[in-house]
Amino acid sequence: MKKILFVLLILLIPGCFALTFDMKENYAPAETLVVKISGNIVEPINKDQVIFRRGHVAIAPEYDIARIGEDYFVWAVAPSNAGNYTLVLKDVIATEAGNAIKKDWESNFSVSGNIIDYSVNPGFINTKTDFSIRVVLNEDRDKEVPINFPGDGTVILHPGENILKFSISDVKGEIYTNLKIGNYDLPAHIIGKPTRPLSPPLLDVRPAFIESVIYVSKLPVYPVEIINLGESETPFSVSYDTDLFLVSPVQVESLKGGERLVMNVTLKKTGSEALQRNITVNYGNYSVVLPFNLRFTSNASEASTISYNTTRNYSLLRCSEIPGGRICTNVQTCSGTSQNSIDGSCCLSQCIEETTSRAWIGYSIGGILILVLIFIFLKYRKVKAPNTFRDRVLAADRKFSS
Repeated sequence: MKKILFVLLILLIPGCFALTFDMKENYAPAETLVVKISGNIVEPINKDQVIFRRGHVAIAPEYDIARIGEDYFVWAVAPSNAGNYTLVLKDVIATEAGNAIKKDWESNFSVSGNIIDYSVNPGFINTKTDFSIRVVLNEDRDKEVPINFPGDGTVILHPGENILKFSISDVKGEIYTNLKIGNYDLPAHIIGKPTRPLSPPLLDVRPAFIESVIYVSKLPVYPVEIINLGESETPFSVSYDTDLFLVSPVQVESLKGGERLVMNVTLKKTGSEALQRNITVNYGNYSVVLPFNLRFTSNASEASTISYNTTRNYSLLRCSEIPGGRICTNVQTCSGTSQNSIDGSCCLSQCIEETTSRAWIGYSIGGILILVLIFIFLKYRKVKAPNTFRDRVLAADRKFSS
């Protein structure tokens, strides 16, 4: 009974585990493994933080890591020797139970069986140019395998090394997809050509994205630059969450051609939960969005600020030109996939109103279960407790009298 209650308590308390590794338990020798890593990752993970070990000894397979969409992916060619191995991500900062924690995250896997019939290299695609994939066939006869890019078809693999070349000339805009080569589904982020030639907007906002881990005892100030890229004076307005941000100066309403304005964006308060907010610069029928991804920590050494894309990529489309694209307001979040656009993060799903976190429900249920366990323990102890000294004296007296 106690074990069941304990398991229920662990399952009901939210935020216990920060990172998840979507990988198989066993791989064939020389098989290409593709691992999706999901979770609230605060700072970017680079290749130097990825380690493969056999026991306590590091090994050096071919591998790489990249962020594609909302998740990170690690690919590697599995060792040829059978055994037990561990994938380690060193010094990764991720939120666990609501707190930003820096530690090593790891997942175990094994290699056994016969050598795989073919492997691919790389195990994911992240490109804006034509690319190629190396496929090694470990058999003595040709093998036909299906592919799905640029369209459904097949390719003949010959024994040994095969180089498959792919063109992105037919790709319009930015896409996230899975490239299928035989038994492998490779996550792919491909930036193709815009649907029509685009000129830069009149106003630009730099940086294009801010991700910040904030020490709760110190309110940060973020410098934001608005630039008029045109030749004539352009009026504009700035919209933002006034409960969260203080923006100065606020009296500027237009910029002359080539003029720049530096605004100071001050955070007015901190919190315990991660926040995603936008500051939007509006002019004419256009808008430029500066997303903020904010997290909070009580450890001053974990505080950091990262500004992405100091210059926007104007080869991208506007959000309105992307099918189904929409810009979420300051009090909305995207319910699904987002895509980069000239206007900032473009939601390809629904923009939903933010609601108060329900994490307290799990904590409340967990607290009630703890009280129930304490009650059961005390009651059990009371029933099983030995007699008091007085009880033993009375019992001995009754025995002597009889």
